[in-house]
Amino acid sequence: METQSEQRQETLIISFEGSLDALTADQAHSFIGAQLDGGQQQVVVDLSQVDFMSSAGIRVLLDMLKRSRGMGGDLRLAATQPGVQRTLELSGMVRVLEVYLSVEEAVRSYGPQEP
Repeated sequence: METQSEQRQETLIISFEGSLDALTADQAHSFIGAQLDGGQQQVVVDLSQVDFMSSAGIRVLLDMLKRSRGMGGDLRLAATQPGVQRTLELSGMVRVLEVYLSVEEAVRSYGPQEP
């Protein structure tokens, strides 16, 4: 799994590429955790390049959502592939996490950004 992050004004965008499953969940958890330890409150997870997500991946997202909300922030998902979207729907995560069609929509959902 490949991971990267990018800052857009006050929003941190985290991108994953590959599968988010039992084999990669620890890596994803550590990566997001390190970003949140840096004080990031507005986080968007770009799932456009994630082709598979298991329950281990869902646990990572749920834990990070709880952490970010505990710090007064939020975690939002963007650009899910159909298979990943189906997993989120079947698990009920779409009732807990906000999912947007694009990263740009997810970033805008936080409201006006500082220039």
